[in-house]
Amino acid sequence: MSAKKDFQKKEFVEQDLNRRILRNERSKRFARQFFFSRTVLTLIALAIQLGLLLFFLINLSNRIEVYLSSSVFLSIGFMIYIANNKSKNEYKIAWIAPVAIFPIVGITCYFLYHIDSGAKKLKKQIKQINADMSVYLPKKEDAEKVLARHPEFENIGRYLFYAGHFFPNEESSVKYYPCGEEFLPDFLKMLMSAKKFIFIEFFIIRVDESWDKILQVLKLKAKEGVDVRVMCDGVGTYMVSARDYQRYLKSLGIKAKVFNRLIPIVSTPINNRDHRKIVVVDGKYGFTGGLNLSNEYFNIGKNKFPYWKDTGAIIRGRAIFELMLMFLEVWNINEKNKDNYGDFLTLDMVPTQTDGLVIPYGDHAFNDEDIAENVWLEIISTAKKYLYITSPYVIVDDQILSALIFAAKKGVDVRIVVPSKPDHVGAFCVGKTFLKNLLDDGVRVFLYKKGFTHAKGIIADSRIASVGSINLDYRSFYAHFESAVLMCKCAAVADVKKDFDSMFENDCVEMFAEDYKKLPVIQRFVGRILRLFGPLM
Repeated sequence: MSAKKDFQKKEFVEQDLNRRILRNERSKRFARQFFFSRTVLTLIALAIQLGLLLFFLINLSNRIEVYLSSSVFLSIGFMIYIANNKSKNEYKIAWIAPVAIFPIVGITCYFLYHIDSGAKKLKKQIKQINADMSVYLPKKEDAEKVLARHPEFENIGRYLFYAGHFFPNEESSVKYYPCGEEFLPDFLKMLMSAKKFIFIEFFIIRVDESWDKILQVLKLKAKEGVDVRVMCDGVGTYMVSARDYQRYLKSLGIKAKVFNRLIPIVSTPINNRDHRKIVVVDGKYGFTGGLNLSNEYFNIGKNKFPYWKDTGAIIRGRAIFELMLMFLEVWNINEKNKDNYGDFLTLDMVPTQTDGLVIPYGDHAFNDEDIAENVWLEIISTAKKYLYITSPYVIVDDQILSALIFAAKKGVDVRIVVPSKPDHVGAFCVGKTFLKNLLDDGVRVFLYKKGFTHAKGIIADSRIASVGSINLDYRSFYAHFESAVLMCKCAAVADVKKDFDSMFENDCVEMFAEDYKKLPVIQRFVGRILRLFGPLM
């Protein structure tokens, strides 16, 4: 009887913890979004600047020239500094504008968000981790042999290998998932098959029905002695970031970790979030995509939107090696006892047959390469017949914008699928201004009407496609940790094309240039003003 009572007590504690976390979810989310959002911090800084100005005007009016001359001096000094800095011109403009108007606030925010010891420490750690793993990386001679058999993809394959050591894999296959509800059953089966280890890395993990299903499997596997690791982002995940829930997971035998915990005011790497979605099971199965772990992604229960569109891919074969590299890279940040990488990176991957190349790849702000953007630019520039893109956000630099317009003017059928309704109002308003530029120059835009599309992908000519966590915006291309899989002449490319065709036919309505003028005036006004700060959003 005592054993039964102990079991019931344990179950009660577990249920009570879940209820408590669920009950606090909304309040925690609001608190974090309010106290840590760049909008709120900027408004506070702006109030300080205006307060200083009023102080001089009211109490020290005879010294107002001191305030004005100091402001001009600070602005000029900052402009000289940033003009000689290595960064995108749009990014420089986005900082110069606020500094010119409010120099004290602008310069303070720049150093708060851009130049920080936390980011430098992060970069140093990643560099050391990559150096430690380098002994297990495949040789360049092997990569060149594979690429020689695929001359059509030789350039992009060589770039990915030399820029990030992402190997062009022949003996790998991909299964594409056009929606979360199709993915979840296979995901649970994949986890159930684990014998050695389970690596899970997501931007968002929410304690709800879908997570409960996943957690039941993870608990079982941990009891069987499987090395189960769960990692989420400190901003993207509200509840699971709580220390009590981390301790709870660890009490189940699950290794739990939060990437870049957010600390009030002094949290320095605030822009460099872990936006990746990666799962690796025993070196036999791997996953990446746009899906997070939450009810809405699997269309379970009542959610904000009537339907949530998202995509992902399960990988088998040699290509899983690249996903393990990416996971271990982030997991071992700030770890005192780092992994023996050879335990995982020397595993024999079971080869599978495919007729093309599979290249999982990633990107982040600390590798001195714009890998994600360069891959997309290559796909855009080499498209000959059609180019289809889907992304929840469209906030791009001139390089991507020009490439898309140039492709359309060459006669390529360029189409972009975006949401018809926003989940983030500011980004939505800014995105509309970019869509107008694209529409004016021949790019076709389709609004997803079935619900909300969170999918992120690109395909060209039924020959090459990329699916992953990468949005068509500055944050994905330059700031976040991202992951994706590049598929070159694989069977899954046809499935990606089929999914796009289905969206165009059943779930979307085309937007035209004149439709922009029909948008509410306030939406257009806000979009044009905020576009100046697009690189910072």
